[in-house]
Amino acid sequence: MNATNTREIDISELTTLCETSTLQKGILLSRSGAVRKLNLVGNTATAQVKGSLNYQVSLDFTGDLVGTCTCPAAQYQMLCKHGVAVALCLQDQEQALNQSSERDTIKNHLQSLGEEAMVEM
Repeated sequence: MNATNTREIDISELTTLCETSTLQKGILLSRSGAVRKLNLVGNTATAQVKGSLNYQVSLDFTGDLVGTCTCPAAQYQMLCKHGVAVALCLQDQEQALNQSSERDTIKNHLQSLGEEAMVEM
């Protein structure tokens, strides 16, 4: 996550931190809109994730990805499904920012060419 002082997260990294079933549940949570109040400050992301209860999640990107959560599963897993959901939402936000930035760059370039050049294209 370069633009926000964090680094890119890939699925293979997440699979080393949790079981496949946890990863799948985290993907479902991220897609369902369960991640709320997502906040990124420096190398730490915090969020609230709605599961059977509302859980507080924190991800630290200072070195290796480290996640903490208030859910019971976080006591025996390196990364629970709530942490996976937050990581994936951060990744989605970063991709959206990059796409928006790329569109703006292209738009600005095309506008700088002038009307005649654009008509020729």
